[in-house]
Amino acid sequence: MLQKLMQFMFGRRGNDELNICLIVAALILGFVNIFFRVFGLYLVYRVVYLVQLILIVMFFARFLSKNIPARQKENDAFLRFTGKFKKSNNDYNTVYSNDPVKKSKNYKYFKCPNCSAKLRVPKGKGKITITCPKCRTSFKGRS
Repeated sequence: MLQKLMQFMFGRRGNDELNICLIVAALILGFVNIFFRVFGLYLVYRVVYLVQLILIVMFFARFLSKNIPARQKENDAFLRFTGKFKKSNNDYNTVYSNDPVKKSKNYKYFKCPNCSAKLRVPKGKGKITITCPKCRTSFKGRS
């Protein structure tokens, strides 16, 4: 049974952050809708139920979609939109970023006294001996 499910899901997008948001929103609307029905607001109940149904259909359509680039674009746009409101993990972003300004926060740069090569060492290691990879000259510095 598991093998058949794996074969069915092969080449499909599966779950991502936007899908999680869609299903959570549908669940929240379901709980809110209970109160509308209890208090006799049937018109509001039907409208919220319709929105909830649309969210669930969107969830399954995205979950089972084989158009992976389109779903990736949707998820990236969602992440860009919500990224303004989320706290980012600065350590992760600076260590793995390609931005030299962000990388410079984690490294200290030295100039080799022999060949003037630019050398990068991690910050916070104290007094260390630095060896130039080009000319093999060793010198001391504080990182």
